[in-house]
Amino acid sequence: MVIAVGQEEVERLERRYHEKGFGDLYPKLELIGRDRIAELEPAVVEERAPDVELRALYTPDGYVVDYGETAKSLVAEAREESGVDVYTGTPVEGVVETADGYAVRTGGGTAMADGVVVSAGSHSLQFAKQLGYGEDMALLPIAGSFFLAEDFLNGKVYTLQMGKLPFAAVHGDADVHDASVTRFGPTAKPVPALERGELSTVGDFLDVFGFDLDSFVSYANILADRVLLPYVLRNLVYDLPELGTRAFLPHVQKVVPGATLEDIEPARGYGGIRPQIVDTSAHTLDMGEATIEGEDIIFNITPSPGASTCLKNARRDALSVVDFLDGDYQFDTAGFDAATVENFPHETE
Repeated sequence: MVIAVGQEEVERLERRYHEKGFGDLYPKLELIGRDRIAELEPAVVEERAPDVELRALYTPDGYVVDYGETAKSLVAEAREESGVDVYTGTPVEGVVETADGYAVRTGGGTAMADGVVVSAGSHSLQFAKQLGYGEDMALLPIAGSFFLAEDFLNGKVYTLQMGKLPFAAVHGDADVHDASVTRFGPTAKPVPALERGELSTVGDFLDVFGFDLDSFVSYANILADRVLLPYVLRNLVYDLPELGTRAFLPHVQKVVPGATLEDIEPARGYGGIRPQIVDTSAHTLDMGEATIEGEDIIFNITPSPGASTCLKNARRDALSVVDFLDGDYQFDTAGFDAATVENFPHETE
């Protein structure tokens, strides 16, 4: 659910539902009040002042998915298919376009390919630039951190998103592997690296920074924004010892009013890099997902480590790859949909 706290937020939430089309776009989405919220998420209402207005958008079709385990399952099934080879622990050092397709250079040798899909997160743009794509793009890598608390929530509870920010609003949700733990976050801070905690990727960031006037103007324009700059500066504080936890507590209390400083602690080992796309021609931050499709090659640059749309992207890419291979193969669209989309409940007539 998404909660709105206070009259101003409640009005914004109701406008999004009634006037912005959220209710039409998501037929099962419900606009609910305090009593219903208390039934679903008691901690969201307990110890909250009764005169504070409270509303929420709620859907009963909420799922928690471990995308790491999903990927392992797909790889295990792929290994069983004839004619399919899976290589892990094999670094890709570069992709070179040749007269016969693409040469993919790896630590274990070079593989020739008629079509290539690069799904390397922040590094995808690095590969794209090596082949002449994405010249009007740069990256603003955003590191997300979290705080852990006791078992406060039954599901995922978001606070209201600011429309101008491309980052997820602070939310709380039960850990996918341990329902007794609630995770709150994310924070968001720019970092000059493509992977969290990996100093070796600082050089990779410089590859996609773009040392030209448009890039410098773009970064300056983005970070000087009167909404984004204060947001970034506040988020830098949350990583400070002691002070950071105290500063973040009000965000937790907006979701769970009864939470105290003793209830939360910085999470270790959570969070990754969210590569936000910088449009160096428009000098703006692109709030959407970025995919570059070239001549028989695709570069996926996801904005989120959460992988929320990974199966949708896989379906799209599979259809493109079939086109790359000039009709030698087919993609079983009906079979894919039956194994994925049709397992989700649909509104009945």
